[in-house]
Amino acid sequence: MKELDRVKLIKDRVEYKKEGVKVGDKGTVMLGERNGYVLVFLMENTIKMKMDAF
Repeated sequence: MKELDRVKLIKDRVEYKKEGVKVGDKGTVMLGERNGYVLVFLMENTIKMKMDAF
């Protein structure tokens, strides 16, 4: 994945649910991979997500 790629969440994780993010939510990668994570902008939330969630 690289910056500005569109992504769709395919795995539920407790930390995402706490932020109101669920399977099927779509977003845009805002920062490329760093230490196994990417920063994803979702319409309501911007959160750090594990790379294996997409």
